[in-house]
Amino acid sequence: ARALATLRVGTLLSTALGDAALSRGDYQNAVSAYATGVDACGDKEVDCAPLHLKIASMYRHQRNFTSARSELDRARALDPLTPGLAVEEGRLFVDSGETEKAIAAYTAALEKSPSDMEIPVRLADAYLASGKPEKAIPYLEKLTTPTSGNAAAFAVLARVKLAMAPERAIDALPLARRAVELDVGRSDFLVLVAQIANESVPPQLGLARESVERALSMDATSAEGYVQRANVERKSGSVQDALKDVRRAMEISPGLPSGVATLAECLEDTNQRAEAHAQWMKASAASSGNLFWQYKLGQSYRDHGAAGEAAQHLKVAVQGSAKKTTKPVWYEQALFGLGMSLLQSGARKEGSDYLKQFLATAPESSADRKDAIDALGGAAP
Repeated sequence: ARALATLRVGTLLSTALGDAALSRGDYQNAVSAYATGVDACGDKEVDCAPLHLKIASMYRHQRNFTSARSELDRARALDPLTPGLAVEEGRLFVDSGETEKAIAAYTAALEKSPSDMEIPVRLADAYLASGKPEKAIPYLEKLTTPTSGNAAAFAVLARVKLAMAPERAIDALPLARRAVELDVGRSDFLVLVAQIANESVPPQLGLARESVERALSMDATSAEGYVQRANVERKSGSVQDALKDVRRAMEISPGLPSGVATLAECLEDTNQRAEAHAQWMKASAASSGNLFWQYKLGQSYRDHGAAGEAAQHLKVAVQGSAKKTTKPVWYEQALFGLGMSLLQSGARKEGSDYLKQFLATAPESSADRKDAIDALGGAAP
């Protein structure tokens, strides 16, 4: 009994040391401390399962999905009923792009534990990640009433609203702020407020900066926090500071799609076009449903003289945006780029149709109107 007590003290101490290292962003020492805790509790002890879960979560944040999966498998082998195991597995599926597996896992978990209020929120988040934000709403409606105290549900609903109407980002802001009010200790909710403020038209940079600074003071390892601060700096004209922050984000979470896209924008701002193009390719591949990133990649292909590839991505952006009640601010530019790219790749009729749509919607002051009219033979439709 004394030996067992000694082992458990060692496990608790190692866990505390690992948590402290993780809070500083010291992943190497965090892993080392957690691994020491595993050794202390013995590889067959049930007490090891939560440690494996912690290590899995850390690897997931670093986007080291293979190692995260191995740690989850170890946790399950030790104790299949480890609290939080099903949720962490679903989050791994979401972050690694296996959203259908996440939906299946959360649906099964919800059937087993219908009173667990975290699971429907996670299921809604999985539908959002799968590109089906409208299917997320039924799981959130009962959790986001005026009297509800479910902060996470308000945060996911804010992200759902943002995904469904990014051109009206400001409408999602009250939901994100409500999440912060309900749980002031969640730095990721503050990051969400910063994101929405950054994406509003016009951007609310003061609110974005205030929110993200608070978030990073709470969690110096928030990769998305550094991305949003980079967006504030870039939009404020401090591109070099933005580059430092986005590179810090990529150190914490390599391949983070929002970080890749922000890096691409910073590289464009510094006229590093080839490097920016490579990043837009990565961002678009990681999130094919992001219409703005498709538009940016299409425009980048145009800049590189690849009309066929440009048309492919611009068509996704245009057709997706055409379904929206409020069009994004870049919609007319996308119409023009798509029409010109189709003409250049030999699709004369289709290209002409898109150019006519551009001329019908673009203001008379648009600098591209003359080129569109010339491309159509010198007369506006």
